[in-house]
Amino acid sequence: MKFTHESIIVDVEISSRCNATCNYCPREDLLLGHMTSSTYQRVLERLDEMRVPPEIHICGKGDPSVHPDLVFFVEEASARGYKVFVTSNGRLITRDVAQKLVDAGLTGIYFSVATLPDEYDDFYGLPFQAVRQNIIDFNAVAGEKCRCIVSISHRAENENGPCKSQKKYWKALGIKEFLVIHYHNRAAIYSDMERDYYDMAYPEIRKLIHRHGLMGLCFSPFKVININWDGGYQICANDFTMKSVLGNIFDMSIRDAQIKRLDYFSQENIVCKRCNVYHRTFDSLMKDESTENVERYIDFENLLSDLAQG
Repeated sequence: MKFTHESIIVDVEISSRCNATCNYCPREDLLLGHMTSSTYQRVLERLDEMRVPPEIHICGKGDPSVHPDLVFFVEEASARGYKVFVTSNGRLITRDVAQKLVDAGLTGIYFSVATLPDEYDDFYGLPFQAVRQNIIDFNAVAGEKCRCIVSISHRAENENGPCKSQKKYWKALGIKEFLVIHYHNRAAIYSDMERDYYDMAYPEIRKLIHRHGLMGLCFSPFKVININWDGGYQICANDFTMKSVLGNIFDMSIRDAQIKRLDYFSQENIVCKRCNVYHRTFDSLMKDESTENVERYIDFENLLSDLAQG
């Protein structure tokens, strides 16, 4: 994966609350809250300090659509010249909200629709037909002004075809862009068995990574800056246990947070150790121990010099 200025992303979690009851989400482990206007303004001030303007992705562990100031937040960031994306399950993105978001300068929206229609209601705890209509309406309102992207899940049990079926379904409704997401284990917080297995396997994974001369196999610490609803810098949005908060935007710059973050990532920290991204890549490397198809990362110094003003 090549690091480019255009690919610097800041994930801003404006809410950890959600209107869905997804069967894979560890809701009981979340600290719930909304980002305040003052915290959001401080986020924008920190982004203004960066030499290269990042893309802002309003997403996180909750759904941004439950925040009453979503449209205002999009407008504030867009007015400063930032590209702004939102990720949502779509249930509350009605045609009226869609129009307001497009008018506010939204660059694009990712609608999370991980399953086929016949599984959707049980998977999300939301009415599929209502979400479907909202996505169709948003696409119509957006036209050429705003990207409308459907995010689908590439889970282990559907690797043999349903992704194609999902794309076919949405293409028939006028959707042209898709993002395929692999299953993530949220830093192995589901079960003691999974945690114990990953703790045992991690040393072998590290050896294999080093044998190939690789620094890492996850793009998150290098290309994505994660800011929680309370202003905390986090090493990874998938750390639902919140064990990796590195500091806060009110007392730490993005550059300083990234230096601390990369140092944290270089250690055998518990969050990365139990993440299935390493284990999925481990399986691939074991099948073919050549590095020609393994994505390499830039060195720390070049990364830091590009992220923020020195």
